[in-house]
Amino acid sequence: MQEMSPMQASQARESEYRRLQNDLRTMKKEYQTKYEKGIKVGDELLKGIDRDYESKITTLRNETERKINEMRIKHMERLKIEERKLDSELMDLKQIHEDKKKELQESQSSQINQMNDSHQRTLEQARTKFEASMSKYGESP
Repeated sequence: MQEMSPMQASQARESEYRRLQNDLRTMKKEYQTKYEKGIKVGDELLKGIDRDYESKITTLRNETERKINEMRIKHMERLKIEERKLDSELMDLKQIHEDKKKELQESQSSQINQMNDSHQRTLEQARTKFEASMSKYGESP
């Protein structure tokens, strides 16, 4: 083999250096492209996950609102039924109260009549005794 002159060696080194620089730039571009594709794929994956998450949240929110509305409707129906029961019980209690009130009035009226009759008899007996005692003494009332 022939020995290289320092000039040829320098040119060969420069040529090798440029070739390596060119290879390095090419590799850098390739890896940059791969990196950017990876970023895009990751971003798309994250967007898909985000869309799925938002969709699930919306679905759950709608389902929860639907269940709450169903519960409200059932609650309102139960409330109306209970109100009707309470109204019925109230009417029954009012009727019972009125009946007892009439019964007490009749009972008290009967007692008053009995007391008046008893009082009249007592007065009549007292008047009769008074008249008898007056006539015994010969006086007239």
